[in-house]
Amino acid sequence: MWGRPKGIGTRGVGLVASAAAAAALVAGCTGSDDSSPSAGTGTSSAAPTTASEPDASVAPGESSEPAEPESADSRTPGLTPDDSDSGCRDGLTYADDWDWSLPRPEPGEFVPYDYASQIQEHSESAYGLTVVRTAEHDGFDRFVAEYTNPHGYTGEPGLYAAYVECAGAEGSGEEIPITGEDILAVSIIGGTPRISDDGVWAETPEIDAPGTAITEIDYQEPTGGTHLLHLGVGHERADFRVFSLTDPYRVVVDIAHPD
Repeated sequence: MWGRPKGIGTRGVGLVASAAAAAALVAGCTGSDDSSPSAGTGTSSAAPTTASEPDASVAPGESSEPAEPESADSRTPGLTPDDSDSGCRDGLTYADDWDWSLPRPEPGEFVPYDYASQIQEHSESAYGLTVVRTAEHDGFDRFVAEYTNPHGYTGEPGLYAAYVECAGAEGSGEEIPITGEDILAVSIIGGTPRISDDGVWAETPEIDAPGTAITEIDYQEPTGGTHLLHLGVGHERADFRVFSLTDPYRVVVDIAHPD
C-alpha cells in the first residue's frame, strides 16, 4: 500500500547509522552475524528462527539484464490507497500524521510508539532478499531481513516506520489479517524483487514469529523498488527501533517487550 509516505523526496538529512557506527554494534540475535546497537540490548534467550527459499541465494537479475535502481524521487509518493471504499488504507494508529521535523534516531535508540517518520534516508541501492529470521531477546523481539547486493551499490536503504491501523497488500490494497494488538509498518526503499533460475519471481520466505512482542510477519516484495514489512505486535504502544547493517546487508527491527 505505501512506498514512500506522502511528500517525501530526496531529503538532505543524515543517515541513521554511519559505517563507523555500524562497526561498533554489538552482538544480536545470531551472535556477530546480526549485530545490534548496544543501547537496550541483551543476550538471546531463544534460538533464532530462519527461513529461506531453496533458490534464495540467486541474485536478482542473473537471468535478465540488471536494472538501475530507482531514485527516491521517481517512486510514487504517499500512502497510496485505491479510490474504492474497500480494503486497507493504512491509516496511522497513534500519530496524527507523518512528522518530518522529528530528529533521526541515534544508533541503538528505541523510538516511542507514536513515532511516524523517516528513520534513514535512501541512497543508491538495489538489494535482493535472501533470508528472514527472528529471535527473542532479553527485553525485545527481533526481526532481521538479509539481502544480496548483486549490482555492487554502496548506498543504504531508505527506512520509514509507524504503527498503522491495518496491513494492505501492495497494489490491490486488500487487507491482510495480522495477529496482534498493533501493527508496525516498515517501508524499505531500495529493494528489488528476486528472480529464480527459471526467470520467474521467487517466493518470499515465510518465518514464524517469536510470539512475545512480534506475533506475525508479512513481508512483501513488489516490483516498484520498495519492500513492505508488517509486524503484528502482541501488546499496544510498544517502543521500537529500525536500522540497517552491512556485510552482509541487513535491515533489523526490534520490538520492546511489555514493561
